[in-house]
Amino acid sequence: MNGKFNHLGGISVGGGTLQGLSKYLINTENVKDIEELAKKGDRKELDFLIGDVVNEIGSLYPEITASNFGKAKNNRNNSKEDAAASLSNMIGEVIGTISYLNALLCNENKVYFTGRTSLNKVIKTAIEDRLKLANISGVFKENREYGNVLGALRSIQSD
Repeated sequence: MNGKFNHLGGISVGGGTLQGLSKYLINTENVKDIEELAKKGDRKELDFLIGDVVNEIGSLYPEITASNFGKAKNNRNNSKEDAAASLSNMIGEVIGTISYLNALLCNENKVYFTGRTSLNKVIKTAIEDRLKLANISGVFKENREYGNVLGALRSIQSD
């Protein structure tokens, strides 16, 4: 805000969540493997979308998630690919939703992303899809995976 950067806080849903739940659900924690599986999967096999449960509601479009993994209780034959796609999308949706809500609170129209999680193309797409709901732009700079260390370096310099 006002030409300055603000850190509004972090959330507990990200790369660690992806790896932990992937290990539990699809027996891998390798982020590259998870991404490749997710690219081949279809989250619609496990997620209920707004269009599955109701017609379009105001600004909620039929392809928006109504319930992550909502179909899993009735689907005994889900694939690792579909689980990876659903999980990756869920993580991106959480990150994107928190990001656009914070941007709106600060009256901003742009959010910069750091860290490794947004390097996953499936997660990045889900983040961007959520940001679009609020007309917020996501900025994903090259080398953003190293961005988290900047705060640590700044903290060390302050001590």
